[in-house]
Amino acid sequence: MKINLSDKNILTDVRIIAVIKNEKIIGNFSKTEKRLIDNAIELEDFTGDEYQTLLIYDEQPKQRLLLVGLGNGQELKSFHCMEAGANALNAIKKLKINSISLEMNEKYLIPFLKGFLLANYKFDKYLSKTKGKNPKTIEKITIISKNKQELPPIIEEIQEDNGLVNYVKDLVNMPAEDLGPEDFVKEVKKIKKNSRHIKLKIFDKAKIKKIGMGGLYAVGKGNNKGTYMLILEYKYKAKNNNPYVFVGKGITFDTGGLNMKPSQFILNMHLDMAGAATVLGLFNKLTKDNIPGYFVGIISVAENSVGPDSYKPNDILKMYSGHTVEIANTDAEGRLILADALAYACKNYKPEFIIDIATLTGAAIITFGYEITAFISTDKKLSNKIMQASKRSNEMFWELPMKKFHIKATKGEKADITNASDTMPCGTIMGGAFLANFVDKEIPWMHIDIAASAWLNKTRIKFHQAGATGVPLLTLFEFIKNL
Repeated sequence: MKINLSDKNILTDVRIIAVIKNEKIIGNFSKTEKRLIDNAIELEDFTGDEYQTLLIYDEQPKQRLLLVGLGNGQELKSFHCMEAGANALNAIKKLKINSISLEMNEKYLIPFLKGFLLANYKFDKYLSKTKGKNPKTIEKITIISKNKQELPPIIEEIQEDNGLVNYVKDLVNMPAEDLGPEDFVKEVKKIKKNSRHIKLKIFDKAKIKKIGMGGLYAVGKGNNKGTYMLILEYKYKAKNNNPYVFVGKGITFDTGGLNMKPSQFILNMHLDMAGAATVLGLFNKLTKDNIPGYFVGIISVAENSVGPDSYKPNDILKMYSGHTVEIANTDAEGRLILADALAYACKNYKPEFIIDIATLTGAAIITFGYEITAFISTDKKLSNKIMQASKRSNEMFWELPMKKFHIKATKGEKADITNASDTMPCGTIMGGAFLANFVDKEIPWMHIDIAASAWLNKTRIKFHQAGATGVPLLTLFEFIKNL
């Protein structure tokens, strides 16, 4: 999609104007447009309320005019502007158009454009295309503005970030048959190929077993595909000697293992690699923009399948950290593959901080619903930075407490730790508490559980369609700007 700036109105298929409630609608309108707008206002069919749209057809020249309500100007936040942008897209997406223009105050423009672009995502790779039956796609956006100095780089960044969010969405939406562990290896190799600032390490199943990563090895035993730990090291004009480490959970399909998921919960379990996909999106950003710093991405990739060699309840695993873990539930596999990655990061890198991203617990949905991302942190500064970043990205985050008694409750009887404790029902906190056993106490660490927010069964936020959302990638982009 091409985005241009123009300091005067030009003819496009749809002209979009954002309107504040009860404020005069500003713009150069034809007589027909003005008459139709006045009629709609007089009849109170359009007031500029939040989520309102009004589509008007002009005669000379033939053009559509879309008015989009932003709501009360005093209460307006950038989140509402993003939703208004998505609302605009949804109002016109079935029309046969390929060009639009946007006219609005610049303080509303940027979030409006972000929401519009996010809502424009389609995962149609597997749809059979019938010639002539599909509507046109929007190929050109013209922004009416005289600010040709400041806007172009901002728009360029919005487009790039949106493209990377779409990349992550594509990965998460992909069926497991087409995105298995070996395909993740191909993806990290692409990142390595595109940047001379990247070093890549690939640990296969034999290497994983040899160095004692008992958690990752066990989870991958039941499948006939590969099991990998993928390590991306990015270094460019770095001022930090110790790396910023990001760890991603990459379960390409989760059957639950021998503790098989019931049918209503096994559908869409190809999404269980959203954390790993997020790390790939982040490292694509680093390499595209040559962001200064020393970053390490660690991705544990496996498929939790049922087979003759599947790991079993009551198995006791020896982890990379040296801890032993008794398996109480094979469907609590994500924490096992993350634990080995976290321990590896602590031992081999002595990080500035570690952030892991994982679709870890369904309990996150019970805690906050689908719109809010839960996280746990051992460092207040880290918590404050991610909360500030989430406010700028409009991806909603909230911190959960984790106390010593939560970590104590993960202790086992036959082994040092159990992978699923039934003594406390706070599942999301307990998932984090398990992982805390594998992180050195002096290293700031954050666990981001995206089980609720990485995937939607139906549209709940207007700029996220059903399916993969790309959360929390935009927050991480904002986060790394302030390191």
